[in-house]
Amino acid sequence: MKFYRSISFVIIFFLGMHSSMGQKVSSDLVSDAYPSIPQEQLWIHHNSSLVFAGEYFYFKIYCLNKEGRSFSDLSKVAYVHLVNEKRQVMFRKKIRLNDGSGQGDLFIPASLPSGNYKLVGFTNWMKNQGVAHFHQSDLVVLNPYTNQQSVFFEGQSEVNPSIVETTSNISIDVSKTIFKKREKVPVTIRTGKRQSMAGDFSVSVRKVNAMEPGKPSFNDRSRQVVIQDERSDKAWVYLPELRGEIISGVLRDRVSEGPVPNAQVAMSIPGKGFIIKIAKTNSYGEFFFNIDENYRGENATFQVISEVKNNMAIELSALEDPNYDDLVFGSFTLTIDMKEEIERRSVYNQIENAYFELKPDSVKALIPTLPFYGENAKVYNLDDYNRFATVKETFVEFIDDAWIRPTEIGNRFYVRPYELSIPSSFPPLIIIDGIVIQDHELLYNYSSRKIQRITIKRDKYFLGSGVFQGIIAVETIGGNFYDTVELPYLLEVDLWTAEQPKQYYQQRYSEGTGNSSRIPDYRSQLYWEPDFQFSGSEATFDFYTSDNSGTYEIELQGFNFEGIYLHAVKRIEVK
Repeated sequence: MKFYRSISFVIIFFLGMHSSMGQKVSSDLVSDAYPSIPQEQLWIHHNSSLVFAGEYFYFKIYCLNKEGRSFSDLSKVAYVHLVNEKRQVMFRKKIRLNDGSGQGDLFIPASLPSGNYKLVGFTNWMKNQGVAHFHQSDLVVLNPYTNQQSVFFEGQSEVNPSIVETTSNISIDVSKTIFKKREKVPVTIRTGKRQSMAGDFSVSVRKVNAMEPGKPSFNDRSRQVVIQDERSDKAWVYLPELRGEIISGVLRDRVSEGPVPNAQVAMSIPGKGFIIKIAKTNSYGEFFFNIDENYRGENATFQVISEVKNNMAIELSALEDPNYDDLVFGSFTLTIDMKEEIERRSVYNQIENAYFELKPDSVKALIPTLPFYGENAKVYNLDDYNRFATVKETFVEFIDDAWIRPTEIGNRFYVRPYELSIPSSFPPLIIIDGIVIQDHELLYNYSSRKIQRITIKRDKYFLGSGVFQGIIAVETIGGNFYDTVELPYLLEVDLWTAEQPKQYYQQRYSEGTGNSSRIPDYRSQLYWEPDFQFSGSEATFDFYTSDNSGTYEIELQGFNFEGIYLHAVKRIEVK
């Protein structure tokens, strides 16, 4: 209970205190609670430590409670950066964590130069401990389509080759060690009787060669990082993202440029399954939105809920990057012996990319959720009725429990409360294509022939600090209401969206067809499953080899629910 009281303590201060960034607060305010909140540790299993331009790089994130080494339920978001030797962040990935784990991938474009890079992973809460406590692993990017390879010839020492390492009490079994091209490979993973396999794991099957640098060991990395229980000697404390992504900003007066307190700011993420939130600014004009829902919208709109909204300006806070000045990079040296392998791999990559559309990955479907306003709403599909030319006629003829009334300030919409409810003077919340509409005339003058459906919710609704008598949610046929009207007070921004979990393509060949397929198959990554879960002491899976002969490594990494790291490797030959 002490832990949860500490979290509540932090949240209370977070919502009310002044900060220049939306994800941190003054360390003096949380000095008592800080040591009571468990620190986190991030581990990333990635499929390779050497990646060519034109290839995909896959990774799985494990976020652990640092002290107890169990999966952390603290942070709901992790960040992955690819940093070059100039300490510049070349790629940023935002990963949603579900029960302490997440997944992602990165396509290496031809525009990325060859060099030694660092893969860095962290949560916002881990920023308090510094970059030395982040996940760090060296990644070599080789771009064979340019002549800029001098970075690998400047007297750098050669990297240690990959080391095959297996945790005790776990094994990977195959029926044989040599397989033909395009042959099915059944795999069984077993653990000892005393070792629980219930947990979360990832499996990679990839071609190995002598030029690939070694990957980091979790146990070695854990010994290098010492747990710090004392509060960092900093002016600010970064807060854990307990409820999902945090979007924050400041509301200012356009004339005086001073902060505007006690004002309502609405955020909308349009699209199917849209998200709407309303927050109230604090005494410093700051507002905060916690997004705990899954979404796929790529932009958001912000607006001030006020009659004088045009007099105010919304400024969003930027996410602060860590300081990477102290990163130490690995080294990689090209030799003449690698020339043939580089040419072969480059040709195979080009062939695979040419047939990529025939071997697509797919984004996993989002779990359906109720609309933000819940159930007990009445939906009117206008195609089920005789369509009328105007919205006014539509509401008069068949929309129950809602009506339009002319007033001194124009036509206004109203929603009838339930019987025996206390009469309400609050206006309804009007939403069109996921965007809050303050000017009722916009809906009144809109062509009803462009409307797909209208949803009426009669309950009194509380959204953030806003109170509304009912909801009128309108969905247009094109879903593009915002593009057809001009709303100067609306701020539209592109969102840095979290990666969507994927179902990665698995090549299958029908039994008995052999090499009859005319589609080339030069995969070096034969299998990647970032969500490999089972509860017994044995699990099975299978994959098919390709026409790319050589040595392949079957690797499993992950943690059981007791926080024990499990790692197994098995090598096979494809001839």
